[in-house]
Amino acid sequence: MISLHGGETDFNHEFHMKTSKVNSSFSTYVQSKKTLILIDIYTHKVYMFDTVTI
Repeated sequence: MISLHGGETDFNHEFHMKTSKVNSSFSTYVQSKKTLILIDIYTHKVYMFDTVTI
């Protein structure tokens, strides 16, 4: 992952293995919470992944 300031970091996380049609899912990254959010509009599910590594 590359930050807004150009810093590069890694995080080890397994994402759900699912393919989606165009415009059926959306994603965003909340920098203040270091959380990746994936939204599947057809299954009405929100996946939140904490990207902070220990």
